[in-house]
Amino acid sequence: MLVWRVSESLLAEAYDGSFAGNPGLCVDNGKSLRQCSSVSHRSSGLEVAKYCFIEGAFMLLFLITCFVLVKSRAKDCDNLTN
Repeated sequence: MLVWRVSESLLAEAYDGSFAGNPGLCVDNGKSLRQCSSVSHRSSGLEVAKYCFIEGAFMLLFLITCFVLVKSRAKDCDNLTN
């Protein structure tokens, strides 16, 4: 399901009915979709930074886990050859 504001350029006759079945879409002034609320749905800079930080933390955790696994397997291979 799509959730966003549809621009007026996409509301031409050629696209009539193209957005059917997506109740999350809205328009500022149109007939076929629901009216958008006056509240902006854009993310604040702080919110974007928070999600980037969380994603970065997960990536760092993933890389550390991979490094530890590779090192432990290399150590196990060394123990088998000795």
